[in-house]
Amino acid sequence: MAITREQLNAWARELELDLVGVAAPGHFRGVAPQHNPLAIMPEARAIVVFGREIPRSYFRGIEEGTLWMRINRYLSSKPGYYLCRRLEDNGYLAVPCALLAPERWPDGVAASPEKPAPNVAPDVRVAAQLAGLGEIGFNGAFLTPRFGVRQALGMFITDAPLD
Repeated sequence: MAITREQLNAWARELELDLVGVAAPGHFRGVAPQHNPLAIMPEARAIVVFGREIPRSYFRGIEEGTLWMRINRYLSSKPGYYLCRRLEDNGYLAVPCALLAPERWPDGVAASPEKPAPNVAPDVRVAAQLAGLGEIGFNGAFLTPRFGVRQALGMFITDAPLD
């Protein structure tokens, strides 16, 4: 069954996601293998980035000087897992990406000289920009027209032909 963008958006709404964008794999051809989603799935036809708003109230304590907490900019693995399951139920492969600090990777020894070390770490901000969701600001934060800096992101890679 062909998956349409409307179907993908409907699945995202069911998971209470606020943003969904699709980046073409061709945009990643020049990215270093250690940070390239195509190193995870060379036959990918779409890199999907999704996001959820971070409520403004999370930042209120910072503004008032009463609370200094770290805001998680990456979504948990559940939304990506459920979206991947939906795609696989329709005959496509989909790989959720575990988004951790890129400074942590690589972690291990490459299986051969032409392959990256284990735990390829794509940059979700770059993927989100290529998917048209917003852009990376001068400070490195990802900005969207709808939420500014207040969103947490996730992503997966699929062989489904999404526009």
